[in-house]
Amino acid sequence: MVLGLRACGGIRLLSEAFELRGTCMISVNPSRFGGPLEGFIGALLMGLVVCAWAQSYPAKPIRVVVPNPAGGIDAYARAFQPKFTEIIGQQMVLENRPGASGAIGAENIAKSPPDGYSLLFATSAVLVTSPFLNKSLPYDPVRDFAPICNLLEPVDLIAVSAFQPFRTVRELIDFAKANPGKLTFGSSGVGSVPHFDGELFKSAAGVDMLHVPFKGIAQIIPELVAGRIDVSFPGMGSIGSHAASGKARILAVLGATRFARLPEVPSITETLPGFRPAPLWFGMFAPAATPRPIVQRLNAVFVASLNAPEVRAHYETGGFRVIASSPEELAARMKADTDLTAGLIKAVGLKPE
Repeated sequence: MVLGLRACGGIRLLSEAFELRGTCMISVNPSRFGGPLEGFIGALLMGLVVCAWAQSYPAKPIRVVVPNPAGGIDAYARAFQPKFTEIIGQQMVLENRPGASGAIGAENIAKSPPDGYSLLFATSAVLVTSPFLNKSLPYDPVRDFAPICNLLEPVDLIAVSAFQPFRTVRELIDFAKANPGKLTFGSSGVGSVPHFDGELFKSAAGVDMLHVPFKGIAQIIPELVAGRIDVSFPGMGSIGSHAASGKARILAVLGATRFARLPEVPSITETLPGFRPAPLWFGMFAPAATPRPIVQRLNAVFVASLNAPEVRAHYETGGFRVIASSPEELAARMKADTDLTAGLIKAVGLKPE
């Protein structure tokens, strides 16, 4: 049995045979072995081996797959990469595996050995939204991955053209109700986060606005500044300079609380209590069956890395909230966001392709 631990199958057997609690506490599942005595001895021996293995982790560099082209979201991982390496004592090696809207990279990690040396750095689009938009994916977001940490999320906003008279969310809602269908909102495409944010806002506020899809966020902002569209739901990084120059106006932060870098901008929940924006976050995942002590060790290092003052300041300056969640919090967030997305997909009428 001990020799079998060298194979990926051995690790999967271990995860079924017993649950590791804390660092080396073991909850035995005797049904995975022979008789009661054999089961106890077998589980104990294998548990000791896994505990020793977990305590020596990591013994080599950790590969982190980014399922997007180089120069994209990998930049967000590079910001905490040095601190992560410093704390854990091994290199974090980023590997871009783009293609199929993130499915190629996600599949690679789903099929990797669950030993803590292959991780997935992905957005909610890959693990929450894609299953609704693709008829067949080579991975299951829940079955094939072990959540480690919800790292961060961009601060999205409600922004309006400076040509419009409203200066608060309430004024926007009142105008939209008095002029149904007159206002337009731009998005980076059908099924994009800004599109979903617009639909959620319409539903929560009880208003009607015309959706105008573009090919990307870079096309929306010039149209907003020029007054050719009225409302958008951009990230802080793309609208901040235009708002500072008076060419656009930020009405609210799309989140439950205000953002420290924009203290004067209210949260949308101050006008629409309970409002939830479309899912958009950056998380870290391991293959399913990765031993619990490894997941906990990785979570602790990611949390410490993100909370380092210089790392947190970097993200907040760029318009991101540092989340640094527990594995359980990320799993719960995925479930809640999956339920929210299911309703959105149905309301918008999108079909999987």
